[in-house]
Amino acid sequence: MTQADPISCPHCGQTYALQPGQRAQYDGSTINCTKCGKPFVVPPSMGQSQSPPPLQPGVVPAVPYGGYAQVAPSIGNGLAVTSLVFGIIGFCLPIIGGLVAIVTGILGLSRTKDPRVGGRGLAIAGLVLGCVSIVVSLIVVPLQISILLPALNRAREQANRVKCASNMRQLGLALELYANSNGGNFPDKLEDVLQADHSLLPAVFVCPSDDKTPSTGTSQQSIAADIAGGKHSSYIYVGRGLTTSEPSDTVLLYEPLGDHNNEGMNVLYADGHVAFVRKNLAQPILAQQAAGIRPIKHKDSSGP
Repeated sequence: MTQADPISCPHCGQTYALQPGQRAQYDGSTINCTKCGKPFVVPPSMGQSQSPPPLQPGVVPAVPYGGYAQVAPSIGNGLAVTSLVFGIIGFCLPIIGGLVAIVTGILGLSRTKDPRVGGRGLAIAGLVLGCVSIVVSLIVVPLQISILLPALNRAREQANRVKCASNMRQLGLALELYANSNGGNFPDKLEDVLQADHSLLPAVFVCPSDDKTPSTGTSQQSIAADIAGGKHSSYIYVGRGLTTSEPSDTVLLYEPLGDHNNEGMNVLYADGHVAFVRKNLAQPILAQQAAGIRPIKHKDSSGP
């Protein structure tokens, strides 16, 4: 009697007995195990040719390797490509591009669990680039801010100094108008210039670097009262009792040193010009004010 030829499933060990007449039909074919359901290639019988069966048109051949059938990838992976693209874009749009690259990279990588789906390398590359772009953004962006912020603050302070000097020049013109209408005498109080120049805005009395706010009064009298109270004016007026005949080094108006980071202060002189006086050169003005000396004299030699 011809003996059956046993074969075993390489996955679960299930044994099958092939009759000699069945050998020619199943040799080299891929069948599914009835126990575990996984495919495996039926090994050829002893003495039979080891050459693979002829390929059928349109069929992708299964390549046996260690008892497993390997199928060449045949499905594209758009998520992997998207991950790589956004990983590169992430260096221009760090947070958005990096997050999209990571999410699509994870999804694309999970799809490659199917042996028919390719793009594993692209998905990994997109994941890495996305992570790198986010890490770079978390390190580089704060560093750039820390470098740029002082420069931006400095530029804003310089602009405030220029605006403050412009305010003082407008007040100087108003003081001159008042003096021309009052026998060459400057007013006793700064708010009195509103009598000579009704076009002055409350903001002119406030340095933009000061924390004081312009008056919200609706009439000249209410605005003048607010300025007299000191909460809506940044400037210190020292022109009481002075006239337009004072020499050009006579101080009419100045501001506290603290308005400009304690680096100096704008000063209005009797001839109408305004200069920014550095802290070390401003001390004589403060000393004369503290001593009650009038008029306060100060030669403008501070430079820009």
